[in-house]
Amino acid sequence: MDFLIRKPRFPAIVDTRAELLGMRSWTECQTRLRNFMSSDTDAKPVIDASAEGFAFHPDMAVISPLALRKRWSKSEIIALYNDRKNSNAQRYEPASLSNRTLARVVADVVELLNER
Repeated sequence: MDFLIRKPRFPAIVDTRAELLGMRSWTECQTRLRNFMSSDTDAKPVIDASAEGFAFHPDMAVISPLALRKRWSKSEIIALYNDRKNSNAQRYEPASLSNRTLARVVADVVELLNER
């Protein structure tokens, strides 16, 4: 597992299409994504702590900033989590979204993903 050009800022969210994964560090990302490396050529979205879009390419085992979606909004990140979470997982509904930074929203989602 490697990165192309530069690493995403952590914590980060990886959408493997099968599930959402919350990554707290590059080491954790390398370890957990080894299970998803395959001949699958579809890029998987990665959202870093600054809500910048990256792409995980399982066939090449790299994460690249060259992604179709470059910026994610707070509401898009929350909607992704709430739509894809396990049925028994807690929904993410912050009381005041305007008071939360993008980095805080990403960190909150990563924490919720790692609670299971």
